[in-house]
Amino acid sequence: MIEKFHKKCVVSGKIIEFYEYENLHISGFSVDRTKVDPLLKANVSGFVRKFRRKQSNYRACKTMRGLVNANADELNKFVTLTFAKNEQDLSRANYEFKKFIQRLKRQIPYYLKYVCVVEFQKRGAVHYHLIMNLPYFGKKKLEQLWTHGFVQINRIDNVQNIGAYFSKHGTKGDDVEAELLSDRKKFFRSKNLKLPVEYCDDDFVDRIYLKIPDTSRVLQMQDFEASNGEKIKYTQFRLVEEIEL
Repeated sequence: MIEKFHKKCVVSGKIIEFYEYENLHISGFSVDRTKVDPLLKANVSGFVRKFRRKQSNYRACKTMRGLVNANADELNKFVTLTFAKNEQDLSRANYEFKKFIQRLKRQIPYYLKYVCVVEFQKRGAVHYHLIMNLPYFGKKKLEQLWTHGFVQINRIDNVQNIGAYFSKHGTKGDDVEAELLSDRKKFFRSKNLKLPVEYCDDDFVDRIYLKIPDTSRVLQMQDFEASNGEKIKYTQFRLVEEIEL
């Protein structure tokens, strides 16, 4: 269904975001990127490719942030997986990460939920940052399941916007890391996560805004300019109590 709107609301658990756009936006359709001329792709300048990678990474971080916040009531641990050896082959590292997830699933009595971001250390070695619904696990036990090196486990305490906190890992990469990724995934996630809910009806968005309780905390409020020059007003709340939408 095609919708035209100036206002958008995104609900990700207790985090609610409001966007007010200068221009009219249209949702409900997508561009078939498979029909882009291969010659046009090949002739794109390095500057444009770099810009597109940056935009793509921004969108991926935004998606990851929303997923984490939508599942924040269950995702209770930060986990970092590091290779003892200087493992720089991303394909091999991702294969070992997949096997680790399979072994971990067999050790817990419920469905594992996680979001993961890939990073490269200064020495070039691959490592993984995860946020997951992990029960009490001793570090040694988790390292035995990982089998490739070191594990760090941290609880999540006093973080107002867990998604924003975690997604910072996705914005740390430089041009060298972008080349190492070579258009491969920087993020992984389990398929059983709740998704953020998006509303693109101006009147309905206004009604949601009026329902925000005074007890809610304003985490962010700013006016910014998109890459196309459009002005956008953005407000982010953290609900202290649930509201009926």
